[in-house]
Parts: sequence; structure tokens; C-alpha cells
Amino acid sequence: MSAPLSDICSSPLERAITLTSSNLVSSFSIWGLPSNFKTDEFSFWRRSYTYDAQKLFCYPPEADLQEHFAKFIAPQGVTATQTTKLNVLLEAPKKYLLILPGETSTSFCVCIVRKELLQFPSDFIEETVIQKIYTIGANPIVVDRIYCFVSECPHINALFSMLEDMEILDFHSKNNYIKAFYLRNGGNPSEKYVSNKQRMINYLNKVLAVEAPDLKDYSFSITIPPAPTRTFYRSCLYDSLAPGDKQAACCLQMIADYALPRLFVGVQIPVILSALSSLLSGNSVILVGNNASLITSSVFGLLALLYPFIWQGVLIPFVPVQLQEFLESPVPSLYGTEIPKDITRVIADVIQLEQGSVFDPTLEKRIIKTNPVIRHALPFAAELSSALGSCVQATFADVIKFKTFNERERALENIPQQKLVSFSSDVQQKIKHHLYDKLLSFVRNYCISKGPIDLPQFQQGFPQIIKHESHKQFIKEFIGSQHFNVWWYRNKMNELCKVSVAGSPSPISLGGSKASSTLILSPCRTPDVRTIEEFNGDSKIESCTKELPAIPQSSSLRKSYNEKVIIKTESKQPIQVHLNQQKNEENNKSTIETNDKEKQIPLEIVKDEKPNENLINRVKENQVTIEPTKQEETKQENKDKFVDPLI
Repeated sequence: MSAPLSDICSSPLERAITLTSSNLVSSFSIWGLPSNFKTDEFSFWRRSYTYDAQKLFCYPPEADLQEHFAKFIAPQGVTATQTTKLNVLLEAPKKYLLILPGETSTSFCVCIVRKELLQFPSDFIEETVIQKIYTIGANPIVVDRIYCFVSECPHINALFSMLEDMEILDFHSKNNYIKAFYLRNGGNPSEKYVSNKQRMINYLNKVLAVEAPDLKDYSFSITIPPAPTRTFYRSCLYDSLAPGDKQAACCLQMIADYALPRLFVGVQIPVILSALSSLLSGNSVILVGNNASLITSSVFGLLALLYPFIWQGVLIPFVPVQLQEFLESPVPSLYGTEIPKDITRVIADVIQLEQGSVFDPTLEKRIIKTNPVIRHALPFAAELSSALGSCVQATFADVIKFKTFNERERALENIPQQKLVSFSSDVQQKIKHHLYDKLLSFVRNYCISKGPIDLPQFQQGFPQIIKHESHKQFIKEFIGSQHFNVWWYRNKMNELCKVSVAGSPSPISLGGSKASSTLILSPCRTPDVRTIEEFNGDSKIESCTKELPAIPQSSSLRKSYNEKVIIKTESKQPIQVHLNQQKNEENNKSTIETNDKEKQIPLEIVKDEKPNENLINRVKENQVTIEPTKQEETKQENKDKFVDPLI
């Protein structure tokens, strides 16, 4: 019996997604500058300064929120600006998602950043009498204040919604009076001005009492008067997993429900797949941008796309400016950050998220790659890109018309949550079907044929069946990564062999039904089980022609061709090789048709790794042609139609 996931996990992400809590919210805090803060002298030339955030309020008081968390909660610092244009107070709050590393636990933190007048903080910090609003002065100071929920239950959509309700309740009356007296666009407020700390504490106690949703529920509702009742949903793609693994998968899916829509409306699909390829290869990835919401959503979106593999390296969703030396770490890391102000030397794949008008041409001068990471093409990338592009077009055709990410994010908030959750499920299903199911089926087939086999033997032998050099390098790095090693042992791949799987169901992670005696982390299913002889046979046929895909493909991919290959032989009689594999055909054998009868392909073609050299030399001079079907031609024409105006 495998050890429980909590006993063998080690990365910050695994610790975060395997924690349990009876309540949805663990603590609430406010960070920024106090109302009596003495700013530096403003001048005509300099109207703003940036300072380190301070902890202004924390509840419950015993919550373990150290002062050094301020660097992570406000990674870009707190800006104080002197201005007479108070319209900035009406801007929609910005939000982002973080992970707070603790000494014994790792928690999620959702943050909302508001623009506020320095003199008028939240009622939690300081009650504001109405007379003070009349005496704001000629040069008011606008500051950033950050409101945070810390949680061990990453139902991110619910956490952000509850935090927004609290912010509205706290500032609704105050904003109406500010609009009336300073923006001159609100008229006289109809309701009575209210500034009462105890009223907000009572509301916060109700929020902290909300129970965490049960993983059995696809939806749940929250009612905290005077806020309206809200219903939240989550994806249910991996609900068939064992309870110990279901928690990790469902937690990642709840993160994906929030992060993936923002990732795919803010970042181009080729960029996403390039970053995913680097992460699967075990390389460090640094996502660079200016928008904290896009950066952190991209980090968590990529973590969700990695599943059934869980990132084992260092993880910081947004590296603070003061700690950008972390970017130079030599161990596998996934970071989000803004463009460094000083020259930084890294060993990582650096990807700029915001391209177009905000592209910084000095990025390569600021971040120097001391040992450049070579990007390898992701297997099945063209097919996967087309499928993902169709998902984006079908769900966000109206959203991606906006030019900036902030506009797109505002548009996302007007889309029903069920539709966003459905998009998240579709994207994860496409990744699973077009990439992981195929890739892991080859891994399993090889282990069955050679097994029982240990990991070093697998790492040495498996890449040899891959003929395409770029794909071979990707496979070598992929199966040598730490997350693949963890997946290998948790799924007991070293115990697979022909005898062990002949009379028992396959593990749920790699095909068939779940084995009752095996604790499986990965949810990937492979629809068909193929023998190593068929696997090598595919490789051999591919090696005789340049037109076929370079990496061994599954039968579902080969059916996309016209299923007919014409080979010229020494007798000058055309021979048709039918590559179609019928599901009901015994042993799934390929055949050779002549003018009057059929013959089986010689056994030399399907020998393991050392084919008959004379046979290969005879075939090298042959002409091979592939006739694509009309359906394939149409698919090829439409494959790259998705165009994003953000670029």
C-alpha cells in the first residue's frame, strides 16, 4: 500500500493543497500605510513615492502573520501619490493570488488592492467622522491598501467574492460622500453616513464562521447578510479518484477555475505551451510582467496544467523587488516577477507575458541567461494548440476583443461562473486527452514490456525508441525531472510487467479501472493498451519516412491520415500498407496487400530497438507518399485561425 500523500510530499505547493481546515477563511488582514504616515516631500517634479507595506490590522489577533509577509503580500510596494484627480478612487480594485510560506504550513492568500485616501482608511483600522471628510485639504494623498484572506481551502472564486463583499460594505457609504463632496458627480447621498468598527467586526466574525465546502459538493452557497446569497461551483474532472488523492486534484482544480480563464485571455497559447514544455522538462521558468493579477494567474494556471504531475521545485508566485536575487537560484524554480531594475543573472527560461505596446525591449539587458535553457517542442503541440484555440474562441470571443488585460479581466467578471468553470474543465480535459494520455500510455507500455524495471533503467532505455532528436531531448529531460520521479514511484511503475497486468485491471492513472490495492495520484486514463511490439513497430515504420510524425504516435493520431502508404519495391509492383488499426482486429496487426493476396509485415520490421539493417537499406530508396483526407486538409487550414488582438 502506498504511503499517504501527506507523508511523502515535500514541495510548498503540495503542502498547500493537502492541508485541511474546517473553515473557509483562516484570517483577515489589511496592509499599507497608516493614516498618520509622514510621506517624503512632494514637488512639481515628483508626485509619488513607493514604500514598504505595514500590517495595519489582523483578525483574529492570534493569527500567525509575520511582518516579513508584507514583502510577499505587497510585492510591488505601496505607492503614495499626491493628486487632485480623485477619480482614481472609483477604479475597480485589483486582485491577485499568492502562497504564504510558513514554518510548519503553507497557505493561500487572496489579495484585493484598493486606491484610498491616506486620511480615510477602513473602519477596521480607524473610524472616520464625517467632519474629517470636509477638511481633506488642497493636495490629498492617494495610497494603495491591500485586503487579504488567508485560507487553507483554495476555493479562490469564493474567497475573492467574499472579500469584495466585505470591501463594498466597508466603503459604500464613505465612497458616496467622497463622490458627492469632491467628485461632484454623486449628488447628495441619500443614506446616513456610517463609520462603525464594531459593525464590521460583527460581519467579519460571520465570514470567519463559514465552513469549508465538502469535496463531494459541486456547488455550495454562502449567505452573510447584508451581502446577497452567492452560489459557487467547481470542476469535477477528477472526482473518481481515491479520497487521499482526490483532495490534491480538487484543490488544484479550484485554483484552475480561477486562474485558467485569466491565463488564456491574457497570454498567447504558443507562449503557454512553451512555458509548459519547460516546466515538464524540469527547467526553471520566470514569468515577467507588470500586472500582478496576470503574473500570479499565469503561475497558478501553469501549475494546474501540469497535473497529474505536481511541481516539486521552488515556487513564488510574485517575487518582491527587494528579493529578486531569488531569481538566480540554481534549483528548479517557478517564479513570477516584474522586470528587474538591476542586472540579474539566471539559469531559467524567461517568458514575458505582456507583449505588444507594453513590451520592454530592455528585458534581455536586465535578465542575463548564464546558461540558456533550450526550449524543446512539446509533443503533439499542433493538435493541442488547435484544440485549446477552439476552447478560447468558443468561450471568450467577445472578451479577447479588448486590448488590455485589465479590460479583459473586468469582462471576465461579467461572465457566469458556471461558464468559467466549464472552460477550465474543457482546457484540462484537452491537455489530458491530447498530451498526457498519449505520453503516459507509451511509458506504461514500455514498463509492461520491460518490467519489472527500475527508474534508472527506464531513463536509459525509453528515450532510445524516440527517433526525432528534439522530442528525444524533451523525453530525456521530462523523465529525469523531479516531478516525474515522484509520479513514477507513487504509481508503482517499477512493479509493472506483463504478468502483473494480465489478470488485473490497470491503475486509474494509466488506463482501465482503478486497482483496489494501489493508491494512485495521477488521474490520467489511456483508452487503449498497446504492446511493446506494436509500439516499436510504429517507430520502425516512422523511421522509413520523413512525412510521418517523428515521435511514436498512438493509433488515434494515425487514423487522421488516409490510412494508406504506397511503397515501391524491387519487383516494381506497388504495395499498399494499411496503417489503420481496427479496435476489434485480433492483436491489432498491420498488413501488406498485394494484387491478389495479403501478407503480414516481416517480423524484422517490429524487432525491438535493433532492426534488420539490410531491410532498412532496401527501404531507404523507396518513395513513400501519404494522401491526407479532405477532413485533415480542412483541419490544417483552420488550425491557425485563432488571432488574439492583444499581440
